[in-house]
Amino acid sequence: YGGACVWYSLYDFPKFYAAAIPLMGYFPHCNLLGFDVKRFETENIWIGHAENDKVVLIQDDEKMFEILSSNGYNVKMSRYKKYGHNMSGIFLRKEKWKSWLFVQKRQS
Repeated sequence: YGGACVWYSLYDFPKFYAAAIPLMGYFPHCNLLGFDVKRFETENIWIGHAENDKVVLIQDDEKMFEILSSNGYNVKMSRYKKYGHNMSGIFLRKEKWKSWLFVQKRQS
């Protein structure tokens, strides 16, 4: 539940993190009445998910990417066509996540 915990922690503690990388997450709050997208406005977020993930479907991550990017927030997404729920190893080896993560600053 690592990716989901990232989403919930970002939502519950806005402005606490400089950056976050939810991998294969789900966040059903984005479908609820009363969802407050402004809680993410100062966050730097890089989402990662595989389209063929059968354990955690990509829909919530896609929806969060659409919501956040349409509001002009600092969000990016790496989508993989394959690798399923094992994509985290590919993401961690192939993406430049460390150089991205450690230059992010917490915004107020």
